[in-house]
Amino acid sequence: MAGNYILKDKKDYPTHFGITCIATGEETGGQYFMGESEIPEGDNSTPFHIHTREDESFYITEGELTFEVEGVATVVKTGSFLTVKKGSKHRFYNHSGKKAVMQIIFSPAGIEKMFEEFDRNGVRDEEYSQSINIISEKYGTTFFV
Repeated sequence: MAGNYILKDKKDYPTHFGITCIATGEETGGQYFMGESEIPEGDNSTPFHIHTREDESFYITEGELTFEVEGVATVVKTGSFLTVKKGSKHRFYNHSGKKAVMQIIFSPAGIEKMFEEFDRNGVRDEEYSQSINIISEKYGTTFFV
């Protein structure tokens, strides 16, 4: 961070657990974490989960994804923005037939540390199991697997 602004070059973005970190809580004074993720066609992506500490927002920059929030499925297409409030059971998946790209914002920040810890412990997104909750519960997140 330089002065009153954040400026980073894309080549400096680290990736953890399939999320490229654009702006971390360290860089935003804890206000938010912003990342980007590419979801391949046919990907079932995340299982249902709940965040108890942060709202999670999604901006679709390419393709479309289906989000299920509290039992309601919604197709979210390029250019659309969706916010899931903390405490809401949700998941997303890509059954559109082509890849999707989204930017993700968690507010407040902190959950990026969970993704880093997943990587350090060799947890992979295709290996969701009860053991993932050992890490995620420290960050106020529960996965239903």
